[in-house]
Amino acid sequence: YGQLISPIDYLTNISDLIFVADDVSEVEFYYHDGQDYVKVGDMSKDPIYAKLFNITWIDASGDTEASSGDVIRIMFNITNVLGYNGEYEYYIIADFDSPTPTITVGGGTENYEDGMIADPSTPISFNSNEIKTFGSRHYSWEDYFNLFDSSYMSHNYYPDDYSSAWTMNPLNMFNIFPTSTTTELWDNWSPPNYDPTQNTVSFNNGDFNSQVIPTIDIPEQPIDFDLTEGTSDWAGNLGTSSGYNFIITSSIKPENTHLWWEIDNSGVIYAVDSTDNRNLYKTTDKGNSWSLVASRIKDIKSGSYDVDDGLIYFGDCDGSQFTAWYLDIASDSITEVGSNSGTNLELNSVWEVAGDIYATVMVDSIVYTYLWSGSSWTVDNTEPGYNMGIMTMAYWGSFYGLGSDNLLPTWTVRDPIFSNVYIYFYSTEYSSFVIAHNLLGTGEMDIPSDKNRSKLIPFGGRDYVFILQNTTDQKYYYYISKLQGEDLSRYEMNISLIQNGPTTGKAFHVSEYEVYSTDSEGELILQDTPNLDAPIIAMTENYIMTSNGKLYEYVESYTTFDSSAVYNLIGTSAIKPENTHLWWETDNLGTIYAVDSTDNRNLYKTTNKGSTWNLITTRTKNIARAYPDLTNGVIYFIDCEYDES
Repeated sequence: YGQLISPIDYLTNISDLIFVADDVSEVEFYYHDGQDYVKVGDMSKDPIYAKLFNITWIDASGDTEASSGDVIRIMFNITNVLGYNGEYEYYIIADFDSPTPTITVGGGTENYEDGMIADPSTPISFNSNEIKTFGSRHYSWEDYFNLFDSSYMSHNYYPDDYSSAWTMNPLNMFNIFPTSTTTELWDNWSPPNYDPTQNTVSFNNGDFNSQVIPTIDIPEQPIDFDLTEGTSDWAGNLGTSSGYNFIITSSIKPENTHLWWEIDNSGVIYAVDSTDNRNLYKTTDKGNSWSLVASRIKDIKSGSYDVDDGLIYFGDCDGSQFTAWYLDIASDSITEVGSNSGTNLELNSVWEVAGDIYATVMVDSIVYTYLWSGSSWTVDNTEPGYNMGIMTMAYWGSFYGLGSDNLLPTWTVRDPIFSNVYIYFYSTEYSSFVIAHNLLGTGEMDIPSDKNRSKLIPFGGRDYVFILQNTTDQKYYYYISKLQGEDLSRYEMNISLIQNGPTTGKAFHVSEYEVYSTDSEGELILQDTPNLDAPIIAMTENYIMTSNGKLYEYVESYTTFDSSAVYNLIGTSAIKPENTHLWWETDNLGTIYAVDSTDNRNLYKTTNKGSTWNLITTRTKNIARAYPDLTNGVIYFIDCEYDES
């Protein structure tokens, strides 16, 4: 979280100490008197650069009763923005005496005071007579795991007070197949009600069959002809096939997929017109007709849907001024919030949280978070930004799907150090952006400038999926980030994400005619390959619109009477992985790589679903982390050996 940057080796009697820290709210300074730590005082946060904390130690010699050359032990107790505490200890050499420097001319034996003249080649040396050394330090930082099942996981501190161990207990595996058989005689059972003019129904010994009576006589095919593939066009109301059905060519197209909103699955849609972003339209009949709801002075840049309260919060901006307002969808009445002026304004979002209205604006790569006071906008926070993306555009219950009711639905990424992308969320509790995920190996990535690709979607609590663009080859990648970014997967996919619930999402391919949904692990599941004639530009829960204005509705039906998916026991494997993040299935053919749980230095491979394993490599240190790049067929590893010192 931080470090002491001044002083770094010697401590004088009067010293200015500077400590730099990220996401820290308070720093306390102590010295050790030989028995215990004594508090000097609270360090002051720099009013301009909030990461710096300062304090002046007036009488270090008197406080510590130390002499020059003694080792002085100091400690910083920090509190981060989430309320956790940690200690940073340093050992610094005391230097309370004045220096006694010497200057030597020549080799030290010549006398330049009696007329001897030095020339340009005469060596001159300066000796401060101070011994240079570097202080030592160690940390005692406690991050408490308070959200785990003690039957699966245990936490232990070692006696040195600076080491921790978290142990995952093995899960109990058991066969879920039934151990008994029940026979059903099907006595006195008859098929359900049906229209015999439309269907033929039969039931025999537990087998149920139902068929629609064909209206066209299909002649019998030749014996050597086998039709195994084909296409269908379901145009009536039979609903016999799930998929997207064409409704109408709409006269209104949304500016992007985040600037239209489907209301209550009732065919009501609001959309910001792509031809004039100042206009907001509404349809109540699935795009057959549109009515103008609002015509603004400036372009509508954002909108967030408060599902529970039936309000949509909008933000207008023309670069020199932004204005916030909201629409009551029950009456289409508009309430103006207020405006704020500036230069080079790029409005990101406007939303309401716990009764307060916030707006996020970027000005020359600086992120400004504004809070509406009731009469004017006040700056709640300013932060150097790298880029900003779109978070959820809808409000479910008491939070935006982020796991906390004080995190706002906007996200920013920054790449200040280590060449990684960092994901930050804005906390209303601390009025600052707080780091959520550190994405290793993402130095060449950035949020796409295309609004259709800049969405982040939460799933599973505090895990997220999103799109990043490689700034070198300009390709787009779908990321699944878990465990604050430690478990990171990516796939090269040119898709656009939307959110259709607090922790669920959907996606459409930008160029291919494909629609996806996300599962509980963030993986994309192909939902449909609709029969389209133009690329998809926008999507809601039940509708998609293509670039030529055609509106399609998703119709779902159930035609399978019996289906099941179960795990079948293959065998008992000789190799078990160290944990679920240290084994990888690289194809669907039974190829698996695994770090051996009995010796973490060994990497094994099986090509027959675990029947046999081959040793790939034996490392000198334990394999600690790995990052699979399945697109390029590469797995990156990190070995690490714990050093007690």
